Amino acid sequence: MYVFEWEVLTMLGFSTIVLSFIRTLPVSVILILTLLMVILSPIVRSILGYPIFWEDELPPLTVKDVTGEFFFNGYFAVFPWVSFAMAGYAIGKLVLSKDKDSIEVAKRNSIVILILGILISSFGILGYVMNNILKPEKPVSLFLSELTFHPLSTTCLFILMGICMVSFSVLYLLVDIRKREYAWMPVFRSYSKYSLTLFILHQVPIVLIPRIVGAVFFGDEYHFYENLFTPTVAILLSIAFTVILYPLLVLWEKIDGKYSVEWIMRKVYHPRAK
Repeated sequence: MYVFEWEVLTMLGFSTIVLSFIRTLPVSVILILTLLMVILSPIVRSILGYPIFWEDELPPLTVKDVTGEFFFNGYFAVFPWVSFAMAGYAIGKLVLSKDKDSIEVAKRNSIVILILGILISSFGILGYVMNNILKPEKPVSLFLSELTFHPLSTTCLFILMGICMVSFSVLYLLVDIRKREYAWMPVFRSYSKYSLTLFILHQVPIVLIPRIVGAVFFGDEYHFYENLFTPTVAILLSIAFTVILYPLLVLWEKIDGKYSVEWIMRKVYHPRAK
């Protein structure tokens, strides 16, 4: 259990602050800082005794525990999750910078990123396989690790980051450079436009309802937390949730997303905007 549950939105907010400080740095420096974050994260977590933050006992409300969860031990801790934002910003500067001499440079960089993404994901898969074969001790096991999302293991981090790099490069080469409009693009634009609203809405079926049912019928709001869905059922339900919501997004778009989280944010930050 956590004193505070530092979640993905906290991490995204902190990432924005970090990017505001590093945006003027050369790409090479940003990539070096990202690599250091990836290398140091599992080492520091190991020193701090990461597993104790996942026990049933609620840790004391101290500055040490709260900051420890925020930076290293939470669900989406700064180390190593902010490395995704830093790497993404560096890649953006390489590919999307307006200072590039020609589209050919951006295309070449995209192909390099595509290849690197494949290699990085392959390295993560190889690390997982080697972990199962060699059963290494620390500190080697911190890098040739199991595949875990919480905490984000090094092998899982490499696989996910590689997938992001490949996806970005492929879409940039097939869509942005060609300036083509595909039939599926309006669907993705709708989900992207209301992504924060959808993130909050998806908490209702996976968090709010199970906690209410658990509290009412079992006297424990966390009764379903570990045994509500199998992975297969969870994946199928996520697909169903995504498909069912699309007609709602289409209708919502007709009223310009009124009362969505994005609409509320526009009103707060730009009150005169329509």
